[in-house]
Amino acid sequence: PSDSEIISRTYRVTNPAVLGKSIEQVMKTLEKTGFVLSRIKKGTDILVASPSILLESGNELVVVGTETAQARAAMLFGEPTEQHLGTEGDGIEYRRIFVSSKHAAGKPIRSLHLEKEFGATITRVRRGDIDLVPSPDMILELGDRVRVVTRNENLDRVTKFFGDSIKGVS
Repeated sequence: PSDSEIISRTYRVTNPAVLGKSIEQVMKTLEKTGFVLSRIKKGTDILVASPSILLESGNELVVVGTETAQARAAMLFGEPTEQHLGTEGDGIEYRRIFVSSKHAAGKPIRSLHLEKEFGATITRVRRGDIDLVPSPDMILELGDRVRVVTRNENLDRVTKFFGDSIKGVS
């Protein structure tokens, strides 16, 4: 894959340096990760990766980013797994949502508090015809399409929050 291509890959947490730390603490150790965490498997539970989750040996993490960013994730977390952590029947869904709400546009992603409000994470932002890996400081624009991962029951609320209306932008 070219390094502008965004891919998702699953890693097993094996790095002793990250064990017992929260996702937020670990992500802060790198200035610019270039990747986002989508889901985490802890035992038999699959959850949306949120900042407060503590990492334990054997957890599986889905990382979304370029090949270069994936190499950083491997150094940080551990080995890629043979099997990708899919979304079959775990109650977690993806949806691409059109940003047409003035509440969501013009603000850095971190200030939207998606994890707290909806248990949701943005894994990609499509601006024009380019896919971008979001960073907490990225400012969403009207007309962006965000790929959001959240639990099924939160999808409608998240969709409403972003607006999801092409009419609302024109």
